[in-house]
Formats: sequence, structure tokens, C-alpha cells
Amino acid sequence: MDPTAVSSLRMAPRDPNLRRKVEKVVGKLPPRIHVDHVVPKADGGTDASSNLQLLPKRVHEMKTAVENVVRAKVGRRGRRGRTK
Repeated sequence: MDPTAVSSLRMAPRDPNLRRKVEKVVGKLPPRIHVDHVVPKADGGTDASSNLQLLPKRVHEMKTAVENVVRAKVGRRGRRGRTK
């Protein structure tokens, strides 16, 4: 599996089948590998190939938890950092 192959993807925004599209390029991913948005969609990130990375499940969970705490502390909710 070549993680750099993700860069060849072109995806529609908010695609619910993101993992399947990535697997078409890089092959079957082990369940412990997650597709992550470098800039979270909640902060305005997209499904563009340049905003995707493959992470181990545990790392992805920790990254998401930290992002959620930071987002809560700065008072942002939802997409593109809209305020409450």
C-alpha cells in the first residue's frame, strides 16, 4: 500500500464512500487504518486528495479528540469555523 497514491484521487465534497474511493486507488486498507482529513471538514476542509492522509485508527481517534477540544475552546461549531 502506497500512502502517496491517495494524492491521485479526485472526490466530490462530503462523499460518504470516502474509504471505498481511497481503496480503489491504494488497495484494501486494513481496518486499523483510517482515512483522515488534514484540515477537518468541520473547519472547512474538503475531500480533496491534498487534504487526505492515512492514519492508524488510534492516532486518528487522538487527533480528532484534540481537534474537538480545540474547536470547543475557541468557541467554533460546525463547518468553516462559524461561531455559535
